[in-house]
Amino acid sequence: MKHIFKNIDKLKIKGTPKEEKEFAIFKEEVKRNVLEMEYVVRKKLHQLTKHHANTMKHNVMVAHDVKYIAERLRLPHDEIQALFIAALLHDIGKLDVLDILLDASIGEEREMLEIKRKENPHDFKLKDEKIIPVDAVTVEDLIKYKNRKDGLDEAKVRRFLKEKRIPLTWTLRQYLNVHQERTEDILRELGMDPKIIEYAASHHPEYFADDIKLNWKCNIISIADKFNAIIQSEGVRNYMTRQNRILALDTIIECLRKRFSKLVFSKRRKAIIRALAQKYIPYEVNHFLLPYSKSMVKALRHDKRIDSQKLKEIEEVLINIEKTFEVNDKVKYILDMDIIHMLRDIESELESVVKHK
Repeated sequence: MKHIFKNIDKLKIKGTPKEEKEFAIFKEEVKRNVLEMEYVVRKKLHQLTKHHANTMKHNVMVAHDVKYIAERLRLPHDEIQALFIAALLHDIGKLDVLDILLDASIGEEREMLEIKRKENPHDFKLKDEKIIPVDAVTVEDLIKYKNRKDGLDEAKVRRFLKEKRIPLTWTLRQYLNVHQERTEDILRELGMDPKIIEYAASHHPEYFADDIKLNWKCNIISIADKFNAIIQSEGVRNYMTRQNRILALDTIIECLRKRFSKLVFSKRRKAIIRALAQKYIPYEVNHFLLPYSKSMVKALRHDKRIDSQKLKEIEEVLINIEKTFEVNDKVKYILDMDIIHMLRDIESELESVVKHK
């Protein structure tokens, strides 16, 4: 358990002193739950930590938000516990995903894309702004790139993929998607509770057919998983570009709207997003957006000169303010009116600066 606990101890959150203290208590709760698991389950978590420590950290952070959401929704204790354990195990299937993929950064994926473009100028006609690298780069592209860059043992990697029945022609997204099926297989082999298996192995409902009937509680892990993948990129999700919590929630809301357009963005999903918003938006606004916006306005009043870099910063702040209003409205008024009025005043002043440029 040494590796797992060492990993958990390293985790921190940005929050109020009270929230940080609560998080320290939460980490001890995670350790207790791991110790209470069957030996074979603990062994798998130990293997995951050794295979890819950041994935285990991500599991813990998702479990943190899942427990919070489930408690806010006032679910029964046994459901909260099942969701909590499922969240701790939800990415166990990444044991069957090569760590070289889990560590691939956006920069590396774009490099692979450029190599592919140069090698096949006529066959490869995707436009830069219109692509996500994981949708275009294949597993074979990754192997060739890593071999060229890091001296990868190609034969060993190809053998591994052949044993796992992974086609080299799959895109990186297809390859990553396999982990959900692997999670279900591993948890069944371990003899886990069927409810925990259902929650853990359905955290990407978008991989299933539109008409599949899933327990709505699977969305709690799904939404917490997406949220944490977006906000915790540094050291945890190298292939994601870190966004603030407001933009992360906005991204998830829009994904849900598109994914569930036929079923409508349901009240239950709204309730899950609202619980996250109540936890994170006030902190993000009060501790980051408002102080930064106020300091920018103060600096502009003091010095009227604005270069292109400063103009870009102002435009980014305006985008963040507008997104804050949008998310606030979508989840039904999380922010106090005095904060909204303050942001409106700042927005008006910054907009007047942009219009005169």
